[in-house]
Amino acid sequence: MKKEKIMLRQSEFKLARVHGKICTEKPSGEAELRNQIFLIGNLKIEYANNEFIPIRLMGYEIPLEESDLQNPQGPRVECIDLLGYDNECNPVIIELKAENTKEQLDEVIKQIKRYEEKFNLIKENIQNEFRKETFWSDFKFGSKTYKIILSGRNFFNDQKLPDKYETSGIMCCYFGGIQNYFDLDGKVSLLNQTVNKGFITLNIKNK
Repeated sequence: MKKEKIMLRQSEFKLARVHGKICTEKPSGEAELRNQIFLIGNLKIEYANNEFIPIRLMGYEIPLEESDLQNPQGPRVECIDLLGYDNECNPVIIELKAENTKEQLDEVIKQIKRYEEKFNLIKENIQNEFRKETFWSDFKFGSKTYKIILSGRNFFNDQKLPDKYETSGIMCCYFGGIQNYFDLDGKVSLLNQTVNKGFITLNIKNK
C-alpha cells in the first residue's frame, strides 16, 4: 500500500492567541492542563540551586502538518503541545503528558524528536508569523532548541530516563512546588494555584 506524503504546515500556526475551546469538555484532562499552562504563560526551569531558565510561551496545539481535507476522518495531524522561547529566543518544544497516561517514556522521546525535526523544517515560517502576530519585527529564533517532556512527577517513576539533559538534549520535567494540580472535584486547578505568582516552576528529573 502506497504511503501518503505528509505536507508540512506553512502558515496559520495559531500563535500568540487563544484558539479552540479554552474550557475543554474534560476538565480533568490533558487538554485542560495544557490550556491552563498557556494562560499562565511563563515557566521557570530550575536547573541548579536558585538558577532558572525563564520560558515565555508563544502558542499551544501548534499544527506541524496540513490537514487532509479529502479525508477528514484520517489520522490526526501532529501538533506541538506548547511552544515557547527563552531569554535568548531559543525555541522550546514541550510535549505534555497526563500523569496517569499509559504511554511509555521511550515512545514520548521518539515523538518529541520527530516534532523537532518537523519544526526545524518550518521554523522560519513560525518565526515570521510570530513577528506579525506580536508586532515584534526583529524577533529571531536562537540556534539552540530545548525539548521538554512535561508531566507530573509520578509519570517518570519506574521508567528509564534519558541521559542527563546536557547530553541527551531532552529535559524530563515535573511541576515544582505543586503536590497536586487537581482540586477536590478532580478538575485541573493549576491556574488557580499559580496565577498570583505569574509563572510555573519546573524541576528537571534527569539532571
